[in-house]
Amino acid sequence: MQEKKDTIGHFFQRCQALEDKKGLSTVELCALIGLSRSHYYALKKGEKPLSTKVWRKLEAAERSVQSHEATREVIDLKQQSSDQLTRELVARLDRLTGLVEQLLEQRAATTRRAAATSSSSPGDTSQRKMRKTIPKKLA
Repeated sequence: MQEKKDTIGHFFQRCQALEDKKGLSTVELCALIGLSRSHYYALKKGEKPLSTKVWRKLEAAERSVQSHEATREVIDLKQQSSDQLTRELVARLDRLTGLVEQLLEQRAATTRRAAATSSSSPGDTSQRKMRKTIPKKLA
């Protein structure tokens, strides 16, 4: 008789653990396991025997919960890596934007210098030719 009570006690400990883990009510637990409430309470009172079929239903419910949690963890990991990838891409884009802005500023400065040089002596090309022949280190 003691063995039967231990088995029932173990069954309901696992049921309680499942309720606590998922935050389920007894009604929701019964639905998850696939038992009617009356059958569940009859098992609890010892009015009905704990069959292999009921154990299998509990095990299937536990596997279902574990599978659901594993799937949720994978989705969370994918979301985290997606968020991390997005942050990295935004950082790269910011760096590239800065480089493009620097290049545009350099190009604008070069254009302004060229415009200033050409407007100061439009007919005198000898200075320009001379600049091209003198190495930059000497100039």
